[in-house]
Amino acid sequence: MNNGNDRASSPLIRAAVERLSAHKFLFGAIVLTIILGFSGFSSVFPEFSILTRLYMTAQLFLLDPQTFDVSDTLSGVGAVPLSLELARWMAAIITCYGIVLGAWKLLKNSSGALKIQKLRGHIVVFGSGPVVNGLLDEFQEKKLDCVLLTSCHDLVEIWRERGGLAVEINSVAEQEPLSMKYLESTGLAYASAFYAYDDHDGNNLRAAMLVENFSTEARIIVRQDEPYACELLQRNGLLSPAKGAALRVISTAYARARILFHDFPLEWHPQKGLATEVHLVIPELGLFEKAVAMQAALIGHYPEGGRVNLWLGSDASRTRLLSDFPGISRCLNLRIIGEHGIHFIKDISQEAAEGALITIMATHLLPEDGYVQALRYRESWALKNNFRVVLSAPLAGGESLVSATDDLVVAPSLRDLAAPEALEKYDATAKKIHNTWYEGNQRRIDDALSDGKKEEADILRSKPTFKVWDHLTEHQKDVNRNAADHIKVKVRSVGCDTAQPDLVGDWEKLSAEQLDILSRMEHERWAAPLWMSGHKPGKRNDAARTHPDLVPYDELNQSTKDYDTEQVKQAAGYLQITPDKGGSEGLPS
Repeated sequence: MNNGNDRASSPLIRAAVERLSAHKFLFGAIVLTIILGFSGFSSVFPEFSILTRLYMTAQLFLLDPQTFDVSDTLSGVGAVPLSLELARWMAAIITCYGIVLGAWKLLKNSSGALKIQKLRGHIVVFGSGPVVNGLLDEFQEKKLDCVLLTSCHDLVEIWRERGGLAVEINSVAEQEPLSMKYLESTGLAYASAFYAYDDHDGNNLRAAMLVENFSTEARIIVRQDEPYACELLQRNGLLSPAKGAALRVISTAYARARILFHDFPLEWHPQKGLATEVHLVIPELGLFEKAVAMQAALIGHYPEGGRVNLWLGSDASRTRLLSDFPGISRCLNLRIIGEHGIHFIKDISQEAAEGALITIMATHLLPEDGYVQALRYRESWALKNNFRVVLSAPLAGGESLVSATDDLVVAPSLRDLAAPEALEKYDATAKKIHNTWYEGNQRRIDDALSDGKKEEADILRSKPTFKVWDHLTEHQKDVNRNAADHIKVKVRSVGCDTAQPDLVGDWEKLSAEQLDILSRMEHERWAAPLWMSGHKPGKRNDAARTHPDLVPYDELNQSTKDYDTEQVKQAAGYLQITPDKGGSEGLPS
């Protein structure tokens, strides 16, 4: 069994190998010089011991004229052996190269450190991976001052070659991902923002904890891709709730899931229209796939109580999902491949109703493997069912294969989700929903004050969400995002087109029956995040996570039903922000 020292030493070994690999030509030249030098000295001084000849060879790299003068020895023999001559010149060149390289790196690092010390209002980016790469590209395009903080040596070199400033973390030597001294060296005290965007959630959380206790006014944006951890940290406040919007916890996995359903709704086929039944298949439950399941539970609510049929690849996946979100089974129909006669994914088509749409996540596979799976389903499934396969990335040189068919789609790229500002276009509808409420609450405050009801006005003013959009916490924004993401589901469910210019006019003509159907859908949509966060029916108590409206729609009081109906009536108005062209408007999917 390996002990702790073995585990600790393995990163050191890997780091040493990586450094040697990065300078393999130099390392090879040194080895060759040693061999040639040893061979040359062996022919000149055969009577010397092996250790003495090795020592003499090592002295070549010191540019030493040699303690042993070989001129007398060679006077009757001839010229210096070619191997020794080559070794002497190669050693001199290698030593000079090393001196120049070391001096250049020292000068470069010192120059970079001085530049960082002079920065004010800059951005510090911590981590490595596609999201960090995209973030660096974003800031460089905008010509913003940015300091990279990472333990990835290759990324540091690349970023410096592009003219960027970087601080490299020697995590191998210190056996920790980050410490306060590295934060200080980035000029964090004078930074405007700190992005903890590493591929590992734990590293990001550690970074946020250190920065939160650092003497800085910088905004802190923390990436947490584990859906449960992200939701938990958002709901409870990451560290200091007093920071509010200055400390954001975001999930790129959740953002990808939202964009995926925005571009490719689970219930809508571009050729066949609205599906009669919705199926989502997740063979392997990774972080992104878990976020997809979570988003399906949040917005997958259809007429007549219809919900998403979620198929998982194993009972272990179901256990993991229920462990994180016990209430998710109230928000979708949870099924397992391998139970009740469904042994393989292709068997789902036997149970699905005619006109069903089946979405299969192949994001755990190489895109080419996912493409082969799509071909298999295309041949084996009945024509009565529609399906699509979500690939992890574009096919190599075969993007036309994806765009030419409706049963192949590509998951959103991580690199495109770097800066939170890049997602603002997907929040336009959610922002409008909040602004409408905010303005309404302000009017109620003004009315209360004009009537002399100061206490009532103070209660309205003290609402935690009574602040402009940019000052909301990420959890408070998500409440509005969930409502916005469901609007297009409602629109399509009554046969309307989200892109039609007269949508608001047609919406005003909805029948009482249609309004009742949509109100029931809205109630199920509203309840979903509460079920998933562990709420139960009972007297309103946010701390105990109980709410009286977590009951079937028919058991609600009339006032609550009227509120749901009013939200439905306003839905189309929220949607009419910009024309629906390729996802350029807000994100009500």
